[in-house]
Amino acid sequence: MILTKENMRTTDPALWRDLELYSRQARAFEEQMHVKLMALDAAGDEQRDACAALLRQRAADERRAARVGARGLPLIGRGILLSGVPGGLATWAWAG
Repeated sequence: MILTKENMRTTDPALWRDLELYSRQARAFEEQMHVKLMALDAAGDEQRDACAALLRQRAADERRAARVGARGLPLIGRGILLSGVPGGLATWAWAG
């Protein structure tokens, strides 16, 4: 005897009911997993966006710090120059 849907339904209705029940449960589980995977994917996108924003902010902060540090270079250079010049020359008024 070849088993078909109709033969299974008529031969063993309880088996067919169990099979349909398990099939519905498997589809429901698959849908739940799909929803969870989509949520995880969305959370991953949010984390990537947040990480990219933090990296951009860090780069901007480093550029700003470099500009502020560069502003003080002329003053530091003068200080080095004056500390390396003998005391008599450092106090002498330069005519310009």
